[in-house]
Amino acid sequence: MYRSVVSSHGIDSDRARKLMKTYQDFKDHKMLVDEQRGRFTSLEENL
Repeated sequence: MYRSVVSSHGIDSDRARKLMKTYQDFKDHKMLVDEQRGRFTSLEENL
């Protein structure tokens, strides 16, 4: 999916790599936030 978008637009690989890294960081951050939110929710349930 992502690769076809890059090739069809002819984006240089450097920009594509930056975009992928940003996306990866975003995904990692979202996972972290979701994990913390889950922990917070379980804390509230215990009170």
